[in-house]
Amino acid sequence: MSGFQRFVTYINLYEENKKIRSVGFARVERQGEQCRMEIHMRGTGYSGIACPVYLFVRKGERMVGILIGKLQVTNGTGDGRFQLESGDLAGSGQDLSRVGGFLIFVNERVMFASQWDEKEILRETFVTREEWEAEEKKQKEQRSEEDKKVQEQKRADEARSRQNNRQPGQGRRQQFSPVQNPRARQIPVTLPPPSGGQQSTSLQSGSQQSTPLQSGSQQSMPPPQSVSQQSTPPQSARPQSTPLPPSAGQEQPAKEPSRAAGQEPPADENLQAAEAAAQLQQAPQQAEEPWAVKWQFILENYPVLTPFEGEEEILCVRLELKDLRLLPKRYWYLGNNSFLLHGFFNYRYLILGAMEQEGSKRWFIGIPGIFQSQEKVMASIFGFTEYKSEKTAEQKTDEFGYWYRFLE
Repeated sequence: MSGFQRFVTYINLYEENKKIRSVGFARVERQGEQCRMEIHMRGTGYSGIACPVYLFVRKGERMVGILIGKLQVTNGTGDGRFQLESGDLAGSGQDLSRVGGFLIFVNERVMFASQWDEKEILRETFVTREEWEAEEKKQKEQRSEEDKKVQEQKRADEARSRQNNRQPGQGRRQQFSPVQNPRARQIPVTLPPPSGGQQSTSLQSGSQQSTPLQSGSQQSMPPPQSVSQQSTPPQSARPQSTPLPPSAGQEQPAKEPSRAAGQEPPADENLQAAEAAAQLQQAPQQAEEPWAVKWQFILENYPVLTPFEGEEEILCVRLELKDLRLLPKRYWYLGNNSFLLHGFFNYRYLILGAMEQEGSKRWFIGIPGIFQSQEKVMASIFGFTEYKSEKTAEQKTDEFGYWYRFLE
């Protein structure tokens, strides 16, 4: 991954894995092999502490932390700047493209966190890079030991197999060799019944039905009985077929394939846009409630942001593309707006806010972006005619902010 990349991500306060509120933002910029990261936090509620800052990479269910430095928090404010090699973050060998966010630890139960992937942040899944490498080494040694035991067992089995193949049948000749004990001549052997089907009588001492086995004599075996002469086993001895359960053998309805929880979204933006539009079309039809009531509901259920410096009275919430269904139905078509989709796929979020204008409250939807003349033309074409910079500046050019339009 090369070239230029810049994005802004918000920082939230977590207490015991519960997101409490937004406390600031971070700006991440990658240019070539260099990565610059700025962190700005206000109103954290903490002072006089130095907090370790970790970038994290997902490894299965674990969050592996890469320590990049410390952030000093004074009077509730924390500001820091870090410069790294984007292809080898802090000597970890990890690339910036694999990072899912960063964590700033205050103590065992409190942390500040920001993420730009879609997975959940859980404190108990975090391990440092050194701890992860130690675990990997231990598991590798265990696997090596197990493989060694398997190979030893395999060699032992092969040795036994070669020994058996070297002397085939020797065990059988020893087992069936003639008995040399002379006492074996006194053992009577009962002859089989004649082929005429006569039943044998009980054996009596000295009777003609038993003949003593003599050394060197040969006994002629009776001819095998035909199939018709073989006795039929009793009914109870016949194998019984077990009936199948009612559901066995019946075709089960095919299950539709489902996407894995942690699976990354498709890279094709057009496909994502089509999926988002389909979600909006499939949203349940409900009677629209007054917008002021719905706005209050949104404020209570979404993180509240104040993205504009010096204008904290402008309250906003952070949305994803699927959240456009919160708007009145007449604005759902914005899910197909090319400029809105372009901004969302660059920064992975939108904002919805309210501001006072001419004595009345007006709501607006905003798209993050950098102010440039070409972007201004495109924004106007697609209906986003207004722009507000995140920071107060004499000139808007190259400043980060939001293209927005009012909801009438």
